[in-house]
Amino acid sequence: MNDPASVPRQRSLWRRAVFGAVGAGSLLAAGTGTAAADPPPSSVLITQEDLPSGYVLFDSALLESPGDAEEEADLPDVDVPVENIAVSPPECGAVSPGEQTHPDTSLLTGGWAMDADTGTLRMLSVVVGEGSANIGETRQLLEQCSTVTVSAFGVTSTARTSAYEPPASRADESAGLAVTTTDGDGNRTATVMLIARVSELNVVASLTDTESGEISHLTELEDFEQAFVAQVDRVKELG
Repeated sequence: MNDPASVPRQRSLWRRAVFGAVGAGSLLAAGTGTAAADPPPSSVLITQEDLPSGYVLFDSALLESPGDAEEEADLPDVDVPVENIAVSPPECGAVSPGEQTHPDTSLLTGGWAMDADTGTLRMLSVVVGEGSANIGETRQLLEQCSTVTVSAFGVTSTARTSAYEPPASRADESAGLAVTTTDGDGNRTATVMLIARVSELNVVASLTDTESGEISHLTELEDFEQAFVAQVDRVKELG
């Protein structure tokens, strides 16, 4: 078990993996919905045994808690006022694909692994919480938002998104995205995101390569898909 004091920092890193890797609102998706009265029980979350080999499980936590601002005071602020962000095409800038659940009542878990040969950090994150039910719109919006540029304070990032076939699962509905983001300095991040609707809850799972920026370098995709299916199963049975 990790040190409980590290939970706020872990939560911040996870949120950057879930939201930041897809280009700060680079693809309009299902939205955040209405907050539930309480988050789902932590028993619905996957465990160490469900993660790919070599990944270390993080402590679970709320995706966003009221104390985040104070607890993360020592972390760089990545939030940018919406009026200072230019998105092209503009209709693609409303919501990030990761924002499929209400952050105040969504549980977050995941794991990390470091490639011993290259030093590449990989992040696997899973969010479970109440959210809107129109996941299917994600597929439709890929046609108009497959390439999106996001500019803020003179820095421009480009996100290129394509459909990714989600694995068969017990979800009511599911969708998948493969996203490659390039920032103004040429740094690339690759993310595969799987989204599922299970009764009243949404599951959002992401696997991110923070160094190479190539989807093909995400060698644990099969294990990642199995972790996603395991998470869907747990929500189906326990949610």
